[in-house]
Amino acid sequence: MVPSRPGPNLVGGIVVGLLAFVARAVVAVSWPQFGGDWANYRTVALNILWHGCVSMSEPASGDCVPHWGGNQLPGFPLFLAGVWALFPDKWTPIALMQSLLCAVAIGYLAWSLQTWIERRFALISSLVVALSPLTVGWTRFGLPDAVALAASIWTLAELVRSLAEQRLRVVSIGLAATVAIYFRYDSALLAVPIAVTGFWLHSPIEAIRRGSVILAMVLVAFGGWGLRSHAVGLGHLPNFYFVPHGGTFPVGFFHWNTLWSRSEYEGPLWGYSIYTREYSRIQVPDHAFRSESERKRVVALLAELAQFDGQAFPTSIDREFAALAAERRAAEPFLETTGRYVLRAVTPWWNPRNSSGWPVSLGYGVGSVIDGDLVNIAFQNPGVALVKVGTAVYRLMLIVVVAVLAVLAISRRLGAARPLVLAAIALAVAKTSFMAASFFLESRYLTGVVPFLEVTAVAGIGAWFAKDIGLTLVSQSGSNPTSERA
Repeated sequence: MVPSRPGPNLVGGIVVGLLAFVARAVVAVSWPQFGGDWANYRTVALNILWHGCVSMSEPASGDCVPHWGGNQLPGFPLFLAGVWALFPDKWTPIALMQSLLCAVAIGYLAWSLQTWIERRFALISSLVVALSPLTVGWTRFGLPDAVALAASIWTLAELVRSLAEQRLRVVSIGLAATVAIYFRYDSALLAVPIAVTGFWLHSPIEAIRRGSVILAMVLVAFGGWGLRSHAVGLGHLPNFYFVPHGGTFPVGFFHWNTLWSRSEYEGPLWGYSIYTREYSRIQVPDHAFRSESERKRVVALLAELAQFDGQAFPTSIDREFAALAAERRAAEPFLETTGRYVLRAVTPWWNPRNSSGWPVSLGYGVGSVIDGDLVNIAFQNPGVALVKVGTAVYRLMLIVVVAVLAVLAISRRLGAARPLVLAAIALAVAKTSFMAASFFLESRYLTGVVPFLEVTAVAGIGAWFAKDIGLTLVSQSGSNPTSERA
């Protein structure tokens, strides 16, 4: 008879949560970072707080022109408004609350992991997540990434408990996924690891039935907001091409620029002007052009566009850029097109200029181009360079380790760790493919994937070296039989 294993250690989960909170709170309070979309989120939050409306109108005016919620659904503005309803309209309460939400989610993950794997592997996994160099720094930003990360970790914890109980936890997973999507649209890709786990645990019919209930929960929450938005004249679906000052998003201009931009630092050379209407500041480097004739046409269009600073992007100019994009696609060889998408897929995983949210800089931010010897710049700034290269190596190492584990899992050599390995790698592939296709090149968009990879790496390595001794399911230890399906 196999002896029962000790139950989850609540103290261990609390300690891990406290470490996660302290690490994030120190960074968030000491080095806050605003800019970008923060102004939009704050505008919506203040309208919710002062007037009870979701709007992009100037809060002081009280106009309350209805809006979908800013850059995303109104989850993050609601979070901001909720905190400011209890505390002063300052950054510190937001920083501490973001840190607390992440800490609670990580503490719950630590507890959940102990229901599935041996305590030492559970605590190591959760400690790695708590102190992850790829996620701690994002708490200092006025962006939804930190709270969306907390929701992703909550989803991961529910999947771990599902593996321990040998049944997909429908209601809790549905709630976690709904919250995650209200913070970031791309959290919808959490459907991938949920589906992998569901089909691993159940027959196809049962997996589809449970998955349909989760989908229905998400659609009810999303659909309810869609009905409200349609009732106030915004349509059933949000405009994913968001323009804060109104007008039509210049899709043609956007698509032409995505055909030459190669990194997250080149996008802002032209992308920010769409939102600020400062078209005269657009920069297009020489390598963007395939021919001299294309260069002349673009230079002429940009000169004309510069005359419209402060106004909506002219439709006629956008049509010209759309035509340029179509011509370029038609002339582009297949291998060049493929190479561009491969580069976009690799860039977020290996980008030594990206700091993963840490407050370090070489003085070359988004929208700037480094002129000079990168090696000399790195030697002149060794501490900064170490953080940048270190986080890049860590990020790349994660995906390599999990990819190797995926091969072992397919060959049935990881025992109980197999489903989580497959779910994590499926999420990473789905997210990377989405980013490459949609021109999301920033490494921060991978934040929600990182905890899946970290837990998988520790659990998978533990399974390999321990020959699955430390990764026996609770149901197999005799302490929590799961022969009945809920």
